[in-house]
Amino acid sequence: MPTLNEELQRKYDSIAHVGSERAVLSIGMRNPETLFDICTELEPESFSNFSNRCIYEIMLGVLDNKYSNISQVNPTVIGSIAQSSGIFDDIGGFHYLETLHRTEAGEENLKFFVGKVKQAAVRREAFMKAATVMDEAVENEDEDTDSFVARQEEKFLDIVMRSNGSDEIVHVGSLVDVVVEKRQNNVREILGMPSGFAEYDRQSGGYVPGRLKVVAATAKTGKSAHALNVAKNVAIHAGIPVLYIDTEMPTEEQIDRLISILATEITGTVVPESAVTKGLFKNNQAMSEAVDIAKDLIKNSPFYHVYMPDFTPEKVHNLARKFQRQHGVEWNGYENQFLLIFDYIKMPDESSKNANVNEYQVLGAITNMLKNKTAGLLNIPVLAYAQLNPRTAHGLSDVNSSHMSGSNRIVMYVNELSFLYKKTEDEVASDGRENGNLVWKMGESRNGGAYTGWIDYTIRQGVTRMIEVRNVSLAG
Repeated sequence: MPTLNEELQRKYDSIAHVGSERAVLSIGMRNPETLFDICTELEPESFSNFSNRCIYEIMLGVLDNKYSNISQVNPTVIGSIAQSSGIFDDIGGFHYLETLHRTEAGEENLKFFVGKVKQAAVRREAFMKAATVMDEAVENEDEDTDSFVARQEEKFLDIVMRSNGSDEIVHVGSLVDVVVEKRQNNVREILGMPSGFAEYDRQSGGYVPGRLKVVAATAKTGKSAHALNVAKNVAIHAGIPVLYIDTEMPTEEQIDRLISILATEITGTVVPESAVTKGLFKNNQAMSEAVDIAKDLIKNSPFYHVYMPDFTPEKVHNLARKFQRQHGVEWNGYENQFLLIFDYIKMPDESSKNANVNEYQVLGAITNMLKNKTAGLLNIPVLAYAQLNPRTAHGLSDVNSSHMSGSNRIVMYVNELSFLYKKTEDEVASDGRENGNLVWKMGESRNGGAYTGWIDYTIRQGVTRMIEVRNVSLAG
């Protein structure tokens, strides 16, 4: 960084929107949820005022769970952290914090204030680069003109690219050795997170970061059961964080079902879901012990559920961003990983009230959000579910994307579309009841692979467990 003389330093210091900085901090204190939007736009260095920068760093630390058992960003909490960190005087004391907290900036103006802070930060960066140009113009008198101009142009091009949100251009050849070496040093049969359905994972690659997979079925076929079984396999058996956004079932109902599945699977003692829901398992010692084991497994697993019947695409995306920041882990060479399960793609209540909105447009917007904004930008795997049209798909063994509502828009975005459908009674009798009563078939896929599996989902003795019993794709 160049050394500025007094006049240049004064000009540099004048490039600031301190009032907007205070407004951003005030809004963040009053509603910590807004910090998830703020932190995607502003770094601590974006703040020109040193006190504001320190306060923002503390707020981000709370957001990142750096301080145990602290989830608030009020003046008392921020002041206490500043005192323990030895920077209490740097933040202006409790009086300044209280002033920020009392300021009513208006959350609806957040985007405006963030823009002003970001604009000033970019101008300060440009100022310092210009000062560097002046220094280099004096010092590098022997450098040829073309080289000098190109280097200075590159400095400002970097600012333009970042401020426009442009991605860095990469020479593929310069990375090919790195990528191949990475693959050689990390040999694995399954590229993505394991679903727990072994043959499906081998054929499809599992749940790969950056990809959206959609499972479609008619009502009452087992979409939610499939989702819960995958969540169990990923979070409890593989130990990878799962965020299950549920538009249909409250958390308590899913817990009853999960306990039933786990208790039966781990101990061999059949614990029907109804026995859990009604508390009847307490009357049976074996069931009670099995439930206790299931409880411990669930408590120690990174499985998170949210019941969101009034969802919007924005709420889903923001919740995923928040979850990634708080619970994302390093997995298989990828940073900040978790599996997002969305059950399921449908018309939100608010959209259904608007007669001017077509269903296919809404379903397309939701799928676009799941694929591009969430799976793509967050670089996580997303598993979502969709409804097949019961009038056209019921009883068919050759279901395809044409049987889906909003099919064109959904198929446009997904990496893989697969289908669950029930076997007919004749098919169950012909295949053998031991070979299950569901078919799980891969349809459209951008990443290759073919799979048709038989799934046992008979709800045997009241347990909603799904087990892959045969991969028909590989059967002779």
